Amino acid sequence: MKSMLNVVMTGVVDGIKAGSKALKGGDWSQVGGEFLYVRKGSDWEVEWCHRAKTTRDHTGMEQMKNLLGVKA
Repeated sequence: MKSMLNVVMTGVVDGIKAGSKALKGGDWSQVGGEFLYVRKGSDWEVEWCHRAKTTRDHTGMEQMKNLLGVKA
């Protein structure tokens, strides 16, 4: 198990090695989201999805709990 200091220092070193690429978040066309797949026979079908518009656009925890029927 790594210490917090080790994790932070590894991140800093990796950022320095990446140079200017460290400030880029990746390909915007590959931003995901949340998907709920349900098995129908031998296939899987998407029953519900939320496509993220940004890297921070995620479905809230309460909405996910309600969708999945989680009471806690």
